[in-house]
Amino acid sequence: MPGYWLLGEVGDFGKTSQVISRILFILGENPDLRIKIACNKDEFATKRVNAVREYMERSVEYKQVFPKVFPDQKDKWGERRINVRRTIYGSADYSLEGGGIFSSAVSGRADVIIADDITDYKNSVLNVAMRKHVISSFEGNWLSRLEPDGFVIYIATPWHLSDCSFYLQQINRKFSWLIMRVADDLSCLEITKKWWE
Repeated sequence: MPGYWLLGEVGDFGKTSQVISRILFILGENPDLRIKIACNKDEFATKRVNAVREYMERSVEYKQVFPKVFPDQKDKWGERRINVRRTIYGSADYSLEGGGIFSSAVSGRADVIIADDITDYKNSVLNVAMRKHVISSFEGNWLSRLEPDGFVIYIATPWHLSDCSFYLQQINRKFSWLIMRVADDLSCLEITKKWWE
C-alpha cells in the first residue's frame, strides 16, 4: 500500500540524517501537516526535534529552499515539540512532536508518523518481554493517531526475528520495505525490496 515504508539497515549509514531531512522536507512542502516521531527513548526523540528546529532557525540553505517556513510566534518551541506558521487555523496539534516508544506525553492526531530506531538492543535482545510491548505501543499508541490518509516511515536496525521490525515485515501488510545489509565480506550492500500487492 503506498504511503507506508519500512527501511532497515545494519551499520551506520545515516538513518537519523534521513529522518531529519525528511521532516524538514515534509514541513517545507506543507507546513500544515502534523508529524510525530517515535524513538526508543524520549531523549533521542528530543534530539531529533532539536535538530529540525536548529535547521529551521539557522540554515541559510533551508530558508532559501523553503522561505515560507517560520516558527509560530504564538507557541514556544519546546524541546519535544514545535509549531511552524500554518495556513490553516484552529489546529491543536503540533507541527512536530517527538517521544519515546512508551511515552504517554505524545497526544493528538498525525498526518505523518516516523519511527526512528524504536527497537534497540535492550528492548529486543536483553529484555525479551519488551518485544511485545514495543509492538503493542507502536500499533496502539502511535499508529492509532494516524489520519486515514496519513503515512508512516519506519527506519530501524533489526535486532531479533521477533522484534517490531520483523513483525512489521511479516505481519503488517500495509508496509512496503527495503532492507540494506552489508555483505559478510564488506564488499557491497545487499538490497532486498518487498511490497504487498
